[in-house]
Amino acid sequence: MNTRSYVLGIIERGQVDDTMRTIKETAGVKEGALLVGRYDFMVRLEHSDRSSLYRGVAQLNSILGVKDTCVHVPLEGFVRDHEIKNSDGVAFVFIKSSQPQDVISQLKALDHIVEAHIISGDWDLVATIHCDGLVNLLETSIHQLEQISGMLKSETMIASNYFRKTPDETKQIGTYVPTYALERLRERTMFSPTARI
Repeated sequence: MNTRSYVLGIIERGQVDDTMRTIKETAGVKEGALLVGRYDFMVRLEHSDRSSLYRGVAQLNSILGVKDTCVHVPLEGFVRDHEIKNSDGVAFVFIKSSQPQDVISQLKALDHIVEAHIISGDWDLVATIHCDGLVNLLETSIHQLEQISGMLKSETMIASNYFRKTPDETKQIGTYVPTYALERLRERTMFSPTARI
């Protein structure tokens, strides 16, 4: 059975368009996004074992313009089926938590969280917000996530361009994010470890 791991990466300045085009065409890349945040892109890389994951990450690292990558392997979580519409907003929330399984249960109760996993690496969990429009995305990432207990800190990265491959086609959407919305998101989602226990 195949697993899809999260690969986050940084792209050299001035090479984003060409690099993302190549990343989308890379074998094993089934889903991904150009991000607004600390990283420039995130992809879901399909692999059957650790060796194929290593080969896939090595292939991504060899792409002209890819400066750095980090990998998060999903260990436990949930996925909901969801359609992609042109008006959708997509974001990825990375979470540090003292109680990852409790946080997963709470994330599952939120309407716009379509996927969440306990992961290996610097963060304990990753959640995908997928909803109709930027307003709902900000409502979920700012207000609803604040209500979840057990979160120590979080970082939200909005997909300014998101794609998902199906056997028939590659679906793609873009999210326009006004500057004021980004500032509000940065202020509210990078909270102190002592504030959420």
